[in-house]
Parts: sequence; C-alpha cells; structure tokens
Amino acid sequence: MEAASARSGEPHLERSIGLGRVLFQSIGVMGPGASIVFGLGLIIANTGKAAPFAMILALIAAVFVATAIGQLAKKIPGAGGLYSFASAAIGPDAGFLVGWVYAIMAFILPTVGALLFAVVGQDFCNTYLHFNPPWWALALLVLLVTLAATYFGVRTSTTVTMALGVAEVTILTIISLLLIIHAGGNNTLSVFNPANAAQAGKSTLNWIFLGVVYALATFVGFDSAVQLAEEARNPRWVVPRAVVLAAGLIGLFYVFAMYTAVVAWGPNHLSGYLTSPDPWRQMSGQIGGFFSFLVVLAILNSVVALTQAGYNATTRLLYAMGRAGSLPSVLATVHPRHRTPYIAAFATAALSLLAMFASAWKFNGPYNAFVYMITIVSLVFISLYIVTCVGCAVFYLTKARADFNPWLHIVAPVIGLILLVPALYYSGNGLTYPASWAIPTILIWLAIGVVILLFLRVNGRDISSETRRWTVASLEDEPDAAVPVTS
Repeated sequence: MEAASARSGEPHLERSIGLGRVLFQSIGVMGPGASIVFGLGLIIANTGKAAPFAMILALIAAVFVATAIGQLAKKIPGAGGLYSFASAAIGPDAGFLVGWVYAIMAFILPTVGALLFAVVGQDFCNTYLHFNPPWWALALLVLLVTLAATYFGVRTSTTVTMALGVAEVTILTIISLLLIIHAGGNNTLSVFNPANAAQAGKSTLNWIFLGVVYALATFVGFDSAVQLAEEARNPRWVVPRAVVLAAGLIGLFYVFAMYTAVVAWGPNHLSGYLTSPDPWRQMSGQIGGFFSFLVVLAILNSVVALTQAGYNATTRLLYAMGRAGSLPSVLATVHPRHRTPYIAAFATAALSLLAMFASAWKFNGPYNAFVYMITIVSLVFISLYIVTCVGCAVFYLTKARADFNPWLHIVAPVIGLILLVPALYYSGNGLTYPASWAIPTILIWLAIGVVILLFLRVNGRDISSETRRWTVASLEDEPDAAVPVTS
C-alpha cells in the first residue's frame, strides 16, 4: 500500500491518545532514570555539594517555562511544537530558524538514548551476564526497535514510553528513599546552601549556573508533549497540563534524587561519585545486591523510553516543517494505515545512525559522545525556551489580546527568562572537552540555517504556511481538528 501525504483529503495524523500517553511522551524524553545516573554527575562536577540547590533553580525555571509553553499550546496545538509557536507568535523567519535549530535534535535525541543504552548495556552484560558485546551493536538494537514502534503507530510508541516511565520512576523513588535512610548522619540541609558551590578561580554564581546548565539538561523534553497535539484528544486541555505536570513532578523527583546522590555518597567525598562507572548501582549495593540489579533495569528502561520519545518528538517536528515547506515536503508523508509520519521516522533513524558513529569516533567512545551531545541538547533547549518565553508574551499581547493575563503571559515568562539567560551566559565559561565542542557545533548549524533561509527568500519560496495555519480565528473554529483550518 502506498503512502500519502498530509495534504487536504489525504491521511493525517491519528487523534487517539489522552493525557497519560501525552504526559509520558514528555517524561520519556526527559529520561528521568538515565538523567539521574548520567546527568547528576555533570551537575556535581560543576556545583559540588550544592548541586541540590542548582537543581531547585532548574525546577523553578522549568515550571515557569512550562507555564508559558502551556499557554501557547492552548492556542497553537501543532505538531511542530516550539517551531509552530515561533511561527505563529513572531513570524515565519523566526519560525524557520527555531525549527532549524530544533531540527538538530533529529541527529541527537534518539542518539543520546542509544549511546546511553550502549554504556549501561555493556555494564549490565559485564556484571550480570559475564560477556562484553560491542557498544555499537547495543546502540543499533535500541534504535531499530524504537524505530519499529514509531512506524507502527502513536499508540504503540506512547504505550512503550508510558509503561517504561512508570516502572523507572517507581523503582528509583523507592531506592532513593532507602538510600536517604541508610545515609543517616550524612543527611544535611547544607547541600541547599549556594555558598558551598564556590571553588577557586570562579565566583559562586558562575559555578551555580554551570550546574544549572546541566540541571536543565535533565529537564529537556518536558515540552515534547506539544508535538503530539495533533494526535491527542482535546489537545487544548491535555497538552498544557501534560507539559506543566512533566516539569513539576519529574522536577521534584530530580531534587529528591539529587539530594539522595549527595548525602548517600557523602557530601565531602563526591570525587568518588564522579569517577564511578555507575554510581547509582554502586550506592544501591550498600542496601543489597537486589537493589543494584533493580537500578540497572530501571536505567535500561529509561534509555529505551528516552530513545522512543526522541523518535516521537523529532519525527513530528520534521513532519510539521515538511508540511510547511521549510524542509522537503516528502517529510510530511503520512502512512495511510498506521497514520504515522513514517518518512520522517526513517529520516530520523538515518540521521541518528550517522551522528552516533561519527561522534563516537570523534570523541573516542560512546560516553564522551554522550557528554558532547547532551551539552548541545542543553544549550539548544535553553536558547529555544528563551525564544518561547518571549513568544508567549508577544503572542498574547498582539494576536490573542482578549485572553491576555499578566501573570500567565508576562510574569511567568519573565521569571523563566531570569533563570535561563544567566544559565546560557555562564555556559560559555567553563565548558571542558568534549562539551566545549558543543558551542561551535551549534553556531555552525545556525549559520547553515541562516544561509538556507536567505536562499529560500531570494528564490521567493513561501515558508509562511505555518504562520497562517495558526491564526486565532482558525483555532477558535476548529479546536480539536487533526489539521487545523488554514486561514
């Protein structure tokens, strides 16, 4: 059976999922299990025993940014997510550049999950099965399995993320509580004192916000629920709640886990945490070998869910940009039976494979490649969240003035900006190899996007359809349409 594109009268995305699946799309991209194992060490490396304070700042920023995103999602429930928001609020050129910068995630989001699966999978096989498979075989396995789930339908892929997400958060919450009890006298509120982040050569503020950069990396993806808006039932109600719930609930889990890591390891002995190949497996071994095994299973669950949710998010972005003409229109092709953007899914798989092997070769292995990529993820999303906060205020001050609320549309975005802008600024000071390669990579990618935008403009290419698609009038007429009415 041949596929058809998502034009009028032809197959469009299937509207069939509710709050639970949409929520766990965001949680899946956040990858809470993988984040606390691999992300917390990067925060501790920069912020020391004050890492829980940095995580609280990231939680506050994420909740206020999520509020701004949720407010835009009420009016702009599009598969393009932040790309659709920028197109509607600021204009087609800004939308294209946001979409282009976001599109680098097609190389990275599934790749991050696959690289982590390789690292954790090798440790699991060595520890429990006593053999050492090649890392690339494990990474390739998870990429192909999650590609298949993406191809066969949104209910299949979101069921995977929901089931794995529930399992990992439940297991790790129980183990964290047991570790805190086991820590005994190491429990202290001093870990929430930012002064403890001061190190020689740099200010406390510098170290705190370097920690916040990596803390925000653990939150990345809470917004990805918006990219399932055209496949969600009642998206104006479901998507804003999913975004805020993901940021708030998982953020609280992160603060709890960050506190657990610092006190369970020992606030004055964190150098050992940084050199451990799997600190959470090692810590949980203090309360029993069975718990170590559960931790490894939870982490493997997490990285599979991360890879799956990464596919879901990036394929919808490529689909929306293909539909708008900003990228090749073939990416907007929807499978007539499974109702999935399957060409975009295959494109994401190909790009992910290219990025995985190239980065692992360049940076001498999967873990260094992960550090490089997660830094790109953090910096890109901090930048895009800044644009989105501005876009929220602009949209409600201009195009949706009748619904303007100063608390939701000015105060919330501004608080988000107050925390995001310093994090972006300080990230330029202190990044070490291989993370230091992230900034030039992003700047080169952005420069390519600017050149492509100029080429499209010089040749008279219309890239404004996504802006026209999301007029207030069309939104009010068709609140739950899979493809909204175009003005």
